[in-house]
Amino acid sequence: MKTTIREIISSKTSWEVMISWFIDIIREHKKYIFLILRQKTEFIQIFIEKEKFEKIEFRLESFIEVTWVMQYKEEIKLHSMELIAEHIEVLSYAQEELPISWKWEWYPSISERLDHRHLSLREPKIMLAFEMMSCFDLKVREFFHKRWFMEIHTPKIIWTSSEWWAELFEMEYFDKKAYLAQSPQIYKQMAIAAWFEKVLEVAPAFRADPSFTSRHVTEITMLDIEMWPISSYHEILELESEMLVYTIAAIKEEFGEKVRELYWLEIEVPTLPFPTMKFRECVEILEKEFSILIWEGEDMSSEWEKKLAEYAKKEYGHDFLYITEYPSSVRAFYTMSKDGESPYSTWFDLVYKWLEITSWAQREHRHDILRSKIIEKWMWVEWFRHYLEAFKHWIPPHGWFWFWFARLFKQMLWFETIKEMILMPRDPKRIFP
Repeated sequence: MKTTIREIISSKTSWEVMISWFIDIIREHKKYIFLILRQKTEFIQIFIEKEKFEKIEFRLESFIEVTWVMQYKEEIKLHSMELIAEHIEVLSYAQEELPISWKWEWYPSISERLDHRHLSLREPKIMLAFEMMSCFDLKVREFFHKRWFMEIHTPKIIWTSSEWWAELFEMEYFDKKAYLAQSPQIYKQMAIAAWFEKVLEVAPAFRADPSFTSRHVTEITMLDIEMWPISSYHEILELESEMLVYTIAAIKEEFGEKVRELYWLEIEVPTLPFPTMKFRECVEILEKEFSILIWEGEDMSSEWEKKLAEYAKKEYGHDFLYITEYPSSVRAFYTMSKDGESPYSTWFDLVYKWLEITSWAQREHRHDILRSKIIEKWMWVEWFRHYLEAFKHWIPPHGWFWFWFARLFKQMLWFETIKEMILMPRDPKRIFP
């Protein structure tokens, strides 16, 4: 029978079984060879008598099948055990010298790692990050399904912008123009108008953003939720905070030990409540603590968010910070103003370790006010005809948030760029592999 390295380590299996995985390290001696086999993020040592397997050539990253028996020795560094090879078959040879390796004296550049993505993804640290994100995805769904959220799948080919025209990917759609969806915003709200009550989606979104930063890509995977009824945006804030505590605690339980081993990091489960600052309070802190002036109508930059996160860490000892009540003038048309004619909105962002990972707000649900906000933003009402129709037939007070998985794990594991947290990332110059 076949087994996994993890099962071997945990059960101390001693009977003869079979294992198939990659050759990670080769240590050759006069009469014997030691191989370290790698299976995702787990490793085990194989002892091979040269005389017994003299016709077999061993190459790094080749895939072999081994039948073995166990040998325990306290002096063996790797789990105090090794496998004595009884039978070996090479199932697939690595055909040429590897173009990149994380074991090189110099670490390959991000460009090299992305050019040869199938190899860079084999690195145990990267593999672990993807295992963690997979678990996070599962736990997010688990959290919301327990709260009666319905998972939906919205169109990714759209007829008009849901965010901002400058970031749209245009495409030919038979005899007309269409666009790739920047977000599921409009369709989530139409689901609310259908009285779905609570919805979530984990799906790709597309942004024709020419930025070349460590936090931007042109294709992203986001969690989006929409819910009603709500009486205040604080309900959304509390929901997301609870979700993060729930999911990060699950990640720590499952992967905490492995993260300590590979990253020398401790996963910190956040405590409730998360610190919160209003936009106007942030303006005062930036001026007082950092001598930074923000003019009326100016949006928050990433550098200012970083300063505020440093301040929150010092003052509250917390890695998360909510920045709430942004000026209505710098936020989308569908965002409700805080109190009637207030210049401040119900929009807020969540910053984690100096990087924004979430935006959300309470929506404007009143048809006439929503229509006037579209006009105020210099957008054509006809573009939103089907969307506005949903608001004519009564839609309850509701709110939303979106969440970037890649940004959370970039910060949690201190990666150079979110591209490391995306299987095959896309940016303005990269559409391969």
